[in-house]
Amino acid sequence: MLEIGQVIDNKYKILYEVGKGGMSRVYLAINEAAGKEWAVKEVRKKGRKHGESVKQDPVTETDILKKLDNPHLPRIIDVIEEEEAYLIVMDFVEGLTLKKKLDSEGRQKQEDVIGWALQLCDVLEYLHAQDPPIIYRDMKPGNIMLRPDGRIVLIDFGIAREYKDGAEGDTRTLGTKGYAAPEQYGGQGQTDERTDIYNLGATIYHLVTGKDPTKPPYEMRPIRQWDPSFSTGLESIIVKCTQNDPEKRYQSAGELRYALENYRKLETRYQEEKRKKWKIFTALCAAGLACVIGGTVLHGYAASLRKGTYEALVREAEMSADKNGAVKCYEEAVKTRPADEKAYLALLEDVYLADGVFSREEADAMIRLLGYKGSRETHSTEEQFKGNKSGYSTFCYDMGLAYFYFYEDRGNRQLSRPWLREAKEGVSDEKKRMRAERLYKVAEYYGSLENRNKAGDSMADYADYWDDLVQLCGDHIAEEDNIRTALVMYGELAYQAGAHAMEFRDAGVSRQAVLYELKRVEKIVTEEIIGADGYTEAEYGEKTDEVLGSIKAARHVLETVYAPGEGEL
Repeated sequence: MLEIGQVIDNKYKILYEVGKGGMSRVYLAINEAAGKEWAVKEVRKKGRKHGESVKQDPVTETDILKKLDNPHLPRIIDVIEEEEAYLIVMDFVEGLTLKKKLDSEGRQKQEDVIGWALQLCDVLEYLHAQDPPIIYRDMKPGNIMLRPDGRIVLIDFGIAREYKDGAEGDTRTLGTKGYAAPEQYGGQGQTDERTDIYNLGATIYHLVTGKDPTKPPYEMRPIRQWDPSFSTGLESIIVKCTQNDPEKRYQSAGELRYALENYRKLETRYQEEKRKKWKIFTALCAAGLACVIGGTVLHGYAASLRKGTYEALVREAEMSADKNGAVKCYEEAVKTRPADEKAYLALLEDVYLADGVFSREEADAMIRLLGYKGSRETHSTEEQFKGNKSGYSTFCYDMGLAYFYFYEDRGNRQLSRPWLREAKEGVSDEKKRMRAERLYKVAEYYGSLENRNKAGDSMADYADYWDDLVQLCGDHIAEEDNIRTALVMYGELAYQAGAHAMEFRDAGVSRQAVLYELKRVEKIVTEEIIGADGYTEAEYGEKTDEVLGSIKAARHVLETVYAPGEGEL
């Protein structure tokens, strides 16, 4: 047990104890040199209390958390091994656990619980999207922190595991009784994404009813048996989450999130109205069967209803002054007609890129939408979208540019690669196809430059790389394509000339050849691009300065890398 005032690893001074469990204690500590507060989790190497979740080696927890980056998860900073315990230094999450909130306030408001559950669905989607998927397996109020700003943070990854494709079962039986799914007790295959769905369903049940499933009678009744004012829609969601058979639960966190977002639509009254409409529709269909013409009319009418719903959602999104409202409308439109490109393109261009930045959260949301599969669908929205070859290629082109230029305000070449590859092979517009090919070539080299053999040497052929850069940076890119693409390509040549001068030299590229290309690019930028139609200092000035700065830096590097007379033709 750590002592107040104790300094560990000559860096972290223990201030006070924050909380404790059977095997661990958590302290608030400060790195006085940096003036930064951290949480220090002390995990004993031996012993645990009866009934507590069995924990894995803490190294497993840290290994999992170290490779994750999500606002709903704490970061691991340091791991210190002592004789009797591990000390894990991580982000200090201000706030209180939902268990403490339950203990002090009792059951929580239904709307608040649904809001927290939606955040938890987001973090589960993130964990399940890892390769391999990470299964949390211990969702419960005590492992969920509520920050003062309302954000949820999922803590304690002591029993999380990576899903092993093809494995018949888990190597250890882990979980917290009352929240754990049946398969966590062994004998029913390995835990997977649906295990976390069960855990979350049990957690929602506890939060809204105040009835702890870890205490007698160890059961979860339909929530309206406790309070008839509860939503019938939420009741049906919890029941589905906590089915013993994983096949009968929601099959992904994305499906559960969609159900929670639309829980009002699951209300008994909504379902009754839906059944009435279905009866009317059935009667119309029966009447329509009397003649082929009537049947044709009904079919056309049904199609027009679907189209009308889609167009109405798109119009509502276009008119929305609220970004979140517009996003929801476009997402609903996509789910209504997954093969139509209009809603996808508008969501990307008019909403996510409206501020000139394609954030990680926005990119993740778009990927989730593409992977969405309705409860009655056999194919995801993206799989259905691919049937519209022209529209899908256009969307891939826009996604490629979004990643290349705007991702996290800096652009990410490698993430743009799969989208640009699809675009260059399918987009019909010649100018867009050429642009996609140019940018894909650059993105492809970023991947090969990072790919190294067992000796640590790059696998790229730098002589070929230089030849490709020169070929990509023709004299008339701005005329053939546009100013932005031209500056990207010229900037790429200038930057790589300095960044990989030694590799180019060793590959046999002469200094004279590099200097010639730098001078040519500089002339194009200063004499042709600056002052060209469409060029404005406000839009392109910063990128122009960056290109010219890279040229200057590359020349300086060449003087250092090449000995006098070396590399001359």
